[in-house]
Amino acid sequence: MKELTPQMLKAIELLKTGDISQKDVADQIGVARQTITQWKKENLFIDELLNASKQWLKQHIPEIYKSAAKEAKNGSYQHTKVILDHLDRLEEIKNQNTARGNISFTWQK
Repeated sequence: MKELTPQMLKAIELLKTGDISQKDVADQIGVARQTITQWKKENLFIDELLNASKQWLKQHIPEIYKSAAKEAKNGSYQHTKVILDHLDRLEEIKNQNTARGNISFTWQK
């Protein structure tokens, strides 16, 4: 894959926060759920999804930390866990793709 299609870009926009299922994304952009699964095997798609997720987190990190801290004070770790799990899932997918294609990947600051 050399370029992302408009549907792929829309999927990335919807997926970047981790708030929506692949099925719901697929329904919204008019593709099969399996298409989203296949796109997630493409390094370009995953790279763009990781970048979009990181940018979203950077923009919302103060709100996220404030909310997570408030919930943690009340005895809940769920908000922090959701964020970390989302990034872990993306990293795991990236690592699987890297193992298949033997590509390098580094986080950009």
